[in-house]
Amino acid sequence: MNVTISEYLDTAGLNASQFAAMLGVDSKTVLRYRNGERTPTPEMMTKIYTQSGGVVTPNDFHELPDLP
Repeated sequence: MNVTISEYLDTAGLNASQFAAMLGVDSKTVLRYRNGERTPTPEMMTKIYTQSGGVVTPNDFHELPDLP
């Protein structure tokens, strides 16, 4: 199941500033990811995956379908 970073933040009750602090980036960066204005680097995707407990995956940024 694809979960966008926006959906994850809403479900987890986190705002962009809180998640940005967890990732070690500026909140504007998270907002750009959230709004689809920027795609995270592979290294940042790993951090997002780890900090979200595996909920947000790299596929979620590239709109790839889930595997059966």
